Amino acid sequence: MTVGGTGDALAGITAALFTTNDALLSACCAAFISGRAGEICHGKYGSGLTATDLIECIPEARDP
Repeated sequence: MTVGGTGDALAGITAALFTTNDALLSACCAAFISGRAGEICHGKYGSGLTATDLIECIPEARDP
């Protein structure tokens, strides 16, 4: 994802997970959640997704 703000979203996901997990687990899970949210957003919005769209897809990305 090369859209501005997606790195900030990834950092936020990582920080949120780091409050209750170790650093490696937080980083790995954040990368997965961010990637999955990106896939969901791409399905909904195509290549015109924004960082806000990505953030809104995080709850869906976390559901198994």
